[in-house]
Amino acid sequence: MKLEGVLFDLDGTIVELNLDFERIRKEIGIEERFILEAINKMDGNRKRIAMDILRKIEVESALSSRLVPGVRELLEFLKDVGIKSGIVTRNCRDAVMTILGKHEIYIDCIVTREDAPPKPSPEPVRTALKKLSLDPEKTLYVGDFLFDIMAGKSAGVRTVLLVNERNMEFRDMADLAVPSMDDLKRLIEDMIDHE
Repeated sequence: MKLEGVLFDLDGTIVELNLDFERIRKEIGIEERFILEAINKMDGNRKRIAMDILRKIEVESALSSRLVPGVRELLEFLKDVGIKSGIVTRNCRDAVMTILGKHEIYIDCIVTREDAPPKPSPEPVRTALKKLSLDPEKTLYVGDFLFDIMAGKSAGVRTVLLVNERNMEFRDMADLAVPSMDDLKRLIEDMIDHE
């Protein structure tokens, strides 16, 4: 496989998982597990208020975010070897830009919920592929949750699960699984060496 691009989920993949989902549910007044899906069932003013609450908490979270170990080195490596990078997230654009600015990291492309229907839809992954002119068969999508694997597979890219104690049940669903960004970097180095 000639690798042209690597796309990443954001929360739990690029930055350590720090969104307080219980606080979000409480402030919005929902009980459903999947927040965006619950908000999208709302109408009018209630939906706008819920989205504003979600955005505010996402940006607060972004301000206190910490990079997952090895992310900076991996992104610099990808840039050095000419492999394009992108973020595909259910988060808002303001949160992503806050994270990129805070940590001074460079990404070639960002696709948020403002750009395409959220994962598990394949549309945000397809949007990133189009923006970066990437061949799906030469692209990896790295994430930490079932929706990442579902979106990536439906978009025709190879999926990589960043394994942690919360997501072991999805390990066999992904094409590849790695325990850390350092392991992902080594995997990509091997792919490049064998092209």
